[in-house]
Formats: sequence, structure tokens, C-alpha cells
Amino acid sequence: MAKTFDPIKLTVTVGGRIITGFSDGSIISVELNDDTTIPYKGSQGDISYSLNACRDATATLSLATTSDSITFLNGLASSRSEFPLSVSDASDGSSAAFTCDQCRILKPAAFQRNKEIDTVEVNIFIPRWDF
Repeated sequence: MAKTFDPIKLTVTVGGRIITGFSDGSIISVELNDDTTIPYKGSQGDISYSLNACRDATATLSLATTSDSITFLNGLASSRSEFPLSVSDASDGSSAAFTCDQCRILKPAAFQRNKEIDTVEVNIFIPRWDF
């Protein structure tokens, strides 16, 4: 059976507030900041691996420059406070959902205005992402 993604059923919550006003295209992406495994190559071709215990990640929210959420998120960045980040996808057949605590916005979103509505990215540092 085919699965259907419905962006209306994707909820991103930052500090208890539902984020709205996403840009056209990407809504959120989350990526680990480091590799989980680090290979070591010896001079004779032997290979060993180190397992990286760090699980910090960055979530990138893509918002339209007209989004009311930008002011809220910039306020969190200015206050330097920690908050939970939750993502839930209620689309058919999706089980994508996670919550991360002690997240922070490391810097406010860039200010930009163009002829047309554009995209502003807000990066959220996640100290531990158990994907």
C-alpha cells in the first residue's frame, strides 16, 4: 500500500508552542553533527573503528520570512534558554515522532527582505538525538 505524506499533519513544537509559517519545500531537517563511526586505516591496510558516543544534532526549520514564529524563536535565542523540541508526523503509515530536551537556538534567524517572500532558516542545537 502506498504511503501518503501530508504536511498539514506534521507538527513541530518548540518550547510548547506549535511552529507555523513554514516555507515552500523543506519544513524540518535533523542531522547528527558527527559521524557515529570513525574508521581508522593503518599503513598496511588494516581497518579499525571507533564508535562515537556523541549524539548531538542540528534541527533546521525552514520558515517563510512572513512567519509569526520567527519572532518567538528569535526571543528564545536572545534569552539563551533551554526548551524541548517535538516533531510528530500523523500522516498515513508514518511513525516519525521524537522529542528532545535541553535544546537551544545558538543564534537568531537572519533578517532578510526581498522582492518576494523568501526562506529563513533557524538552527536548533539538540544535545542528544536518539534517532
